[in-house]
Amino acid sequence: MFRRLRLAAACIALLSLIAPAAAADPARNTAGPPTDYLKVTGLSRPVFEDAITESKMLPMSDGIAVYVEVTRPKAKGQFPVIAEISPYHGTIYERDGVRMLPEQGGLVDYFVPRGYAVLMMDVRGTGRSQGCLDHMGPRDQADAKQVVEWAAIQPWSNGRVGAIGHSYPGGTSVMTLAEEPKGLA
Repeated sequence: MFRRLRLAAACIALLSLIAPAAAADPARNTAGPPTDYLKVTGLSRPVFEDAITESKMLPMSDGIAVYVEVTRPKAKGQFPVIAEISPYHGTIYERDGVRMLPEQGGLVDYFVPRGYAVLMMDVRGTGRSQGCLDHMGPRDQADAKQVVEWAAIQPWSNGRVGAIGHSYPGGTSVMTLAEEPKGLA
């Protein structure tokens, strides 16, 4: 609990340092269009043509199973993992990450050809997962930690897992970070 309080305090302190400086300098807020991070030089290029998608009902520590779907290159090797932990999969969104990268076809279409595994987790009580929604409560926190640690030790994983998302899945990314799972990069 103290870890989360320290993380929240650090975020508030950082925002209090940044916000006044930005407000004092209006030109700083209008320096031009936002950076298109997909046009940064040195980004990885697509090298894998074929992909494999596997799904699993992964039992959590309390016996409830959550649905996890992993799409990765259909090739030998170990890949870094990008995880989206969401209540929306299979309901208002597919498990492809299109809302994150709509012009690139989604997380799966963009990152898998570049040598990443993309993991989509349905939080408990949503999508194909069992149980009741815990709305980022203690069970959701424990589940996210367990899924990240599971992904980090899979034979197809290089042991490094990143979490991604905006809105609710962004909150689950921060929630997962606060749990300090082994393998979260």
